[in-house]
Amino acid sequence: ALGGLFGCAPDEAASADVESYQPNIVLIFVDDLGYADLGVHGSDEILTPNIDRLAREGVLLTQGYVSAPQCSPARAGILTGRSQSRFGFEMNVPPGYSVSAQELLAGKPLPGMPTSEVTIAQRLKAAGYVTGAVGKWHLGEEEEFHPMSRGFDEFYGFLRGGSNYLPGRRTPVVERDGTREVCREYLTDSFSHEAASFIERHHEEPFFLYLAYNCPHTPMEAKPEDLQRFSG
Repeated sequence: ALGGLFGCAPDEAASADVESYQPNIVLIFVDDLGYADLGVHGSDEILTPNIDRLAREGVLLTQGYVSAPQCSPARAGILTGRSQSRFGFEMNVPPGYSVSAQELLAGKPLPGMPTSEVTIAQRLKAAGYVTGAVGKWHLGEEEEFHPMSRGFDEFYGFLRGGSNYLPGRRTPVVERDGTREVCREYLTDSFSHEAASFIERHHEEPFFLYLAYNCPHTPMEAKPEDLQRFSG
């Protein structure tokens, strides 16, 4: 997994009082993207003009690493700011996994990021931010692990570790603030549109957006126009 962080700040921020300044934050987390898959890192086969522009016009960190090579622990690390090994969360949450009442009574924990850990969303919400999560969660499906139980005011995406991309026979199903709905467009586009909507709706207040794309994680499902570029 690969993550990128950038802030969106108004021009007057430079003269604002540092103690009261609340920059808007967008944290983009991309799933299974290789280091060499970006134009800014030398790729001439996969075109990433928008990411390249962020690198040119912002700050490029050349020694950045996720804290784990698996989906769930890496997300736990970046959202808590702690090594997931410190709170025993070092494996992926398995899909549809549940714990029986007897197992709960025996002390077996539910599968998800421990609720003892505080997320960046909880910290920023306490500081007056509106918080939103868009995309893949994969930190637990039970109610206590849900994004809206971990500091996020809004959530649009899916809770498990994977999803299809293309509408059709296996149309992706997503959740919007606790209600499931069918995704009618290519899933990556849907996440981008939802992220833009969140920013537009909350641009007059301090906001934190966690945008966690599952792309380019499997399954390998591209739009026809993208496949055409590699028709040979």
